[in-house]
Amino acid sequence: MTQANKIRLDLILIFLFPIGIVVGPAVAEIFILFFLIYILNIHKKLFDYLGENIIKSVIIFFSLIIIFSLINYFLSNFENLNSLLKGISYSRFLIIIFFFLLFLVDDKRLKFFFQSLCCVILFLVIDINIQNYFGNDLFGFPKSANGRLSGPFNDEFIVGGVVFKFLVMLNICFEIIFKKKTNSKFFLLTILNLICFVSILLSKERSTIILSSFYIIWIYFFSKNINLKYKLAFFSIIGIILITFISFDKNLSKRFNESYVLIKNLTLNKNSNNVIGYYSHFYAALEIFKDNKILGSGIKRYKFDCKQYQNIDTHLKNKFTKNLNEIQKLTFNKNICTTHPHYYLLEILAETGFIIFLFYLFLIFYLLSKSFTTFFPIIFTIFIPIVPTGSFFNNFNSFFIWIVFSLLLIYLRKKNEKS
Repeated sequence: MTQANKIRLDLILIFLFPIGIVVGPAVAEIFILFFLIYILNIHKKLFDYLGENIIKSVIIFFSLIIIFSLINYFLSNFENLNSLLKGISYSRFLIIIFFFLLFLVDDKRLKFFFQSLCCVILFLVIDINIQNYFGNDLFGFPKSANGRLSGPFNDEFIVGGVVFKFLVMLNICFEIIFKKKTNSKFFLLTILNLICFVSILLSKERSTIILSSFYIIWIYFFSKNINLKYKLAFFSIIGIILITFISFDKNLSKRFNESYVLIKNLTLNKNSNNVIGYYSHFYAALEIFKDNKILGSGIKRYKFDCKQYQNIDTHLKNKFTKNLNEIQKLTFNKNICTTHPHYYLLEILAETGFIIFLFYLFLIFYLLSKSFTTFFPIIFTIFIPIVPTGSFFNNFNSFFIWIVFSLLLIYLRKKNEKS
């Protein structure tokens, strides 16, 4: 294979990767295999990175997940095989980090990735709008009875979150690629941000709407590319869009009213049924952590280990339920078990223990220490979201977490090269 063909194949892989993620994690896994082959071909370049403290910490983080999974497997008398396999296979996301650092640090390749993100985002936005206005998306998937949209993900209501995460990647790439940001380029990016924001509102995903509102307001408030007059105009547009949707979209208004009740009743008062669900998950995760402080219970073990806390009284449980009536206590008990704790940090604590939890925090706050203003909204929407989340160890979520992490490392590397 000639050098020119290698470069073309690189670009094709990079362009198709975001599309593969949308098609499904199984397809994206195939790309990881190709990434590994490319890394092995130029493995000597890896040594340029291995001396960096952040890369050492990343390697330790993934290594500890494997080591702790092995120890848990032996301590469980060889019963937690699934957890062991999950722990070992999770190291494949390290391949993504290395591939991005080795290949996307090149501006030409990163531009291809940026263009792919634009295409994927525009496709999802079009699909969302078609489903919203015509009842079915391009693949014939219907919107739900309560107006929630799934786009190309059929019965999974995650399309708003996917658009938002791709948008975060797009904004990071824009910051890296375009050193001189002309008014026209920044204007086009702003239009794309607004279109995505409207599409996220259409999806009616409360958590994503909160995260995207926080993210977009932050990045434009601290942007050095626009003056105060244009910032005020932009925030006015965002405000008008939010008020319009919440006022005229009954389903969205209902969901936000539920959120208001949830926040209002964080003290677990008599009307806190929505809070009970999340609090019961949080309680179980903390109990699992208390019993497995160092090693954790094992990846994907929460749904099994939570059962032992359903029918016992603990000091922590009584603190969570002290203001509940008997019916609500039964609801709390019933809701303890689910597939995961619905919050990244608690899932990491419960399933991998305190040491890996500390390493994760170190990785995240290392990034924050390097560029607080730029990274703050990304940290608290992607890595440590300010709202309940999906599963940290879910393949789909992990792809987004570690791709964003890789892009931020590239951003720092480019920033250091300029200084």
